[in-house]
Amino acid sequence: MKRILAGIFAASLIAVSCGGDDGGVGSNDRDALIKMFTAEGDMSQEVAECMADVTIDTMSDEDMKSIMAGGDPSAESEAAFTEAIMPCIELEMGS
Repeated sequence: MKRILAGIFAASLIAVSCGGDDGGVGSNDRDALIKMFTAEGDMSQEVAECMADVTIDTMSDEDMKSIMAGGDPSAESEAAFTEAIMPCIELEMGS
């Protein structure tokens, strides 16, 4: 389970780091995240939408800027992400 969480978290951070130039997150970033998550064909649209929403909801603008600069999110955002991602993992396990 930890390996799944780590992989999903890493993929989300990579996707977010490729987001908008302003360091913020918006609907275009959500669409870009969903597109990235579904590009390989390994993730359903429903799970990708869940992942995009969790990433956007749990990462602050400051965390996004840190990630885009090659850093890490705050411990609070990482913990919030890990907790919030559980429904997405359940969707993925059920697919």
